Amino acid sequence: MTTRESSTYRRIGALAASMGMIVCSLAACSSNSSESNDAQEFSGASAEITRGDLVGETTVQGTLHYADSYTQKSSFDGVITALPTPGSTLKQGGEDLHGGR
Repeated sequence: MTTRESSTYRRIGALAASMGMIVCSLAACSSNSSESNDAQEFSGASAEITRGDLVGETTVQGTLHYADSYTQKSSFDGVITALPTPGSTLKQGGEDLHGGR
């Protein structure tokens, strides 16, 4: 038997196994029990569905703090939420702001 023939037989065997699995799956899903064919009654609540925007709002009083916060002296108001790592070179538009330090 050549390599090509053995490859063909393997493909046919794999196809036959796949078809067998499909047939078994279909047989299991199409059981003829009388319970599955009877209409089932719904006993829950129902309501009319309308399309619209979801809107929600929650107002609470308090102060928002960031972990490991400290006071930074600056002429600008605001909250600093992230800083570059120490030793980083900052650039604006490709220009080194620290003169290559």
